[in-house]
Amino acid sequence: MLLHLIEYGDLADNFMSTLASYLEKMINED
Repeated sequence: MLLHLIEYGDLADNFMSTLASYLEKMINED
């Protein structure tokens, strides 16, 4: 259970990092 939560946390961190990078790219293109 705990391991699953840790893996989910890593997935969420990766998703947020990717989303942040995507938003920065969109903003910089304007």
